[in-house]
Amino acid sequence: SSGINAEYGLATVQGNVQGLGSIQLDSGSVNYDNFSEFKEAVNEELNEEIELLKESVAAANRSTDIMWLILSACLVFWMQAGFALVEVGTVSMKNTKNILVKNLLDACIGCMSFYVIGFAFAFGGNNGFIGTYYFAITNMHKPIETGSAYDGKAYAFWMFQFAFAATASTIVSGAVAERCRVIAYFVYSFALTVFVYPCVVHWVWSDYGWASAFRSSNDLLFGVGVIDFAGSSVVHMVGGTTALVAAIFLGPRKGRFGKKKFKLAQQSAAFQTLGVLILWFGWYGFNCGSTLSMQGYAADVAGSVATTTTIAATS
Repeated sequence: SSGINAEYGLATVQGNVQGLGSIQLDSGSVNYDNFSEFKEAVNEELNEEIELLKESVAAANRSTDIMWLILSACLVFWMQAGFALVEVGTVSMKNTKNILVKNLLDACIGCMSFYVIGFAFAFGGNNGFIGTYYFAITNMHKPIETGSAYDGKAYAFWMFQFAFAATASTIVSGAVAERCRVIAYFVYSFALTVFVYPCVVHWVWSDYGWASAFRSSNDLLFGVGVIDFAGSSVVHMVGGTTALVAAIFLGPRKGRFGKKKFKLAQQSAAFQTLGVLILWFGWYGFNCGSTLSMQGYAADVAGSVATTTTIAATS
């Protein structure tokens, strides 16, 4: 007879083809006189262990993705400090408080407006122009298969998208520095993060947007749809275009151009430099974090993007 003596994970299996067999489990040893029953018991035990292993791997991957999104969101949000320092360093000292208050409340207003309405317009679905649900992120955080009370990855995704929205809004702050009333700027900040920016996000990044490459239907724009990996058009084109329109309406600062041109006072080159370095640092969260995951090839893409971002920043 041919004997069987092998270890399978947590179970040690012993037996022979004549029918005598035993299986050693964590709970103790079980004997079998029929080899078919013995084989069935071994397969059942192995299948249970495989399922437990799959669940453990899935949970680890999910936790990694959540932490990746949170870390990336924090890096992107840290860019708010960079914007503030760059702007403060390039304006006169008398406007310091004005710039700092605008940058601080810009993030606060952007957060609440994007939370209550903006995110729903961006990712709510149903039609190609604007979303119609997820207001105040309700019904987004449903329980997942792991038995958790809520979907943590959905929350992390909202945090990441809010950081993007805040960046799009803050881009305009420097373009209107020293010549825009605070109240007027706050009205603009609310309008951008509650409607203008979310609509563009919906068009390009949602599963329903008319220009999105992620549409489930086959009627993609020009057959391929629009692919914007880290917001070159969705974030920076929107923010830059809004800043251009604002600058045209407000005009230049007094003394910037014309016959009475004079050198405008700048507060601190140190603030400007530190602000640029903070923005540079935040770009790693902006670009690398746009993989939205660290599973599969996403980690390889993040590594490549980090290198590209570094070379782009230094060139």
